[in-house]
Amino acid sequence: MYNKEGKINFEVTPYKQIKKQTNISFYNTDKGTADLVINLTRNSSPLLIGVDNDILIKLKNKNDYIIDTIKEVDHLNGQVRYTIPNDFLSLTGNVDGQIYIAVNGKEDIITFVEFSFEIKDALINTIPAVDKLREIRTFQDFRQNIMGTIKEINDALANGNDYVTLMESTKEKGLKQLNESKEDIVKSLNILEEKIQNDFQYKETNLTNVFNQTTKELQNISNEAILVMQREKVDTLSELEAFSKSIKEEIEILTEDKINKVENISKEALQAIETNDVITKEESKEWAKYKLVENDGSQIGYFNSEYPMTRENLESMPSGFYYSEDKSNNPDGSSGFIFILKTDKGEQKFLYSSLSKNNMFISSCFTREDKKIWENWENIDNKITDTGWQDIVIKNNYKPYTNVSYKPSYRVIDYGNHKKVYIRIAVSNLLNQKNIVASIPEELNPYDVFGTGVTDNNKIPPKVLITKGNVEFHPNKNDDYSEGSYIIYQDDWVI
Repeated sequence: MYNKEGKINFEVTPYKQIKKQTNISFYNTDKGTADLVINLTRNSSPLLIGVDNDILIKLKNKNDYIIDTIKEVDHLNGQVRYTIPNDFLSLTGNVDGQIYIAVNGKEDIITFVEFSFEIKDALINTIPAVDKLREIRTFQDFRQNIMGTIKEINDALANGNDYVTLMESTKEKGLKQLNESKEDIVKSLNILEEKIQNDFQYKETNLTNVFNQTTKELQNISNEAILVMQREKVDTLSELEAFSKSIKEEIEILTEDKINKVENISKEALQAIETNDVITKEESKEWAKYKLVENDGSQIGYFNSEYPMTRENLESMPSGFYYSEDKSNNPDGSSGFIFILKTDKGEQKFLYSSLSKNNMFISSCFTREDKKIWENWENIDNKITDTGWQDIVIKNNYKPYTNVSYKPSYRVIDYGNHKKVYIRIAVSNLLNQKNIVASIPEELNPYDVFGTGVTDNNKIPPKVLITKGNVEFHPNKNDDYSEGSYIIYQDDWVI
């Protein structure tokens, strides 16, 4: 196998590397032979590639690209080989590429620096390679074959008279057979035509007889049906008149009874109104007649993808309770309920709460100096969370000071829009130089915190610095500390 091998070396490093402009150049006729041989190293040694790791390659030529898995891998020597597919090789021009290795169960990816190479157009790329060789090598044989064929044709032309006589004889015999066949075919067609005409006349006569018989039977059935309907009409009219009379009498009796009952009920209702606090129509004239919800208590409208909860749509809504399925415009990105309040001047207040969360957002729309003002959604959830006192691990041979009622600990209270961090530490077995006493989570210490601690009466209070989560004690250099010396420190800050 005589493959072209374009070799590229890559080093696994986090430092900046420029794009590799290789001198590799393939032709679009290098089908199945254009190989990229890539050596992967780390710290100048071959990169050991696990058998479970996937190695991917991406090649891009203008707007066309391919992403493929590299199968040929030398796992111990850190070498991979990729044969460029024929379809991609047919795209001439400059090609950009990059290698990726998926490691640790495909959760982590190593990306190597980009590289480039070129695919050129061959001068004779439409003729298969084997045909090119055969065309060159067999030209003389082809010429000899042609000359032999010409000789055979000349020999045949010399005997042309025999061929002409044979052709004339064959022609006369063929014409005779055609004339005989024509007479037989015409005779058969005449017999078939006469048979078809006789069959058609027979069937036409039968159809006419059937039609006349059917018409006569239908007329008889129609006459009989008319007589039956006329007889039954008289009987039906008599029955209807008797039934109508009985219904009328029954209605008159029931109507009189109903009228009496209605009068009694009306009297009882009037008495109930007079003796109880029943609200009359006259008394409710000044009541508000506006629906905030539907009759069943559900929201009066809703927003969705076709009618999203945009500022324009909110502004067009009257007061009331609504539901919004439009997650893209909702303040917390989920579905929820919204309550709209609107003044007679068109100024509005909006309250929104998520369906799946206990939160509350507020927004407003009003006019000031002929200018419309929209307030952004604000989360007004006042839920406070408290971590409680969390233990702090003491470092560098310091020991918790036991003469206080608490252990070294910290605490975080979240007020929603800010947090407050508390810390309390008391240790003994002090050293004479600066040292880290303990640590808290770094995210609770976004800026340096300075303070002073309490120590023995005959010593200067030590300075305390909390930076990047580390609690540092800075004792006074002129003071001597012993195993029984102590420092007590308490502080708090807002983040």
